[in-house]
Amino acid sequence: MFLNPLESFFSHFKKEAVYPKYPFSTIQSYKSVITNYIDYFNKQRLHQGIGMITPNLKEGLYKKNNHM
Repeated sequence: MFLNPLESFFSHFKKEAVYPKYPFSTIQSYKSVITNYIDYFNKQRLHQGIGMITPNLKEGLYKKNNHM
């Protein structure tokens, strides 16, 4: 079960961040794409599996509802 979300992440990552910018001129530019995509993925990208909200919002709602 763990592989499905991970496979989904890498599929989206490659389609949305890597392929449009490939080839990269430097390792640093590739690292920058990774960092920016993870930030986008968690803070802006809506996820169908969690009700079309962001992971950060889902985490905040969980903490609020569980008094954390």
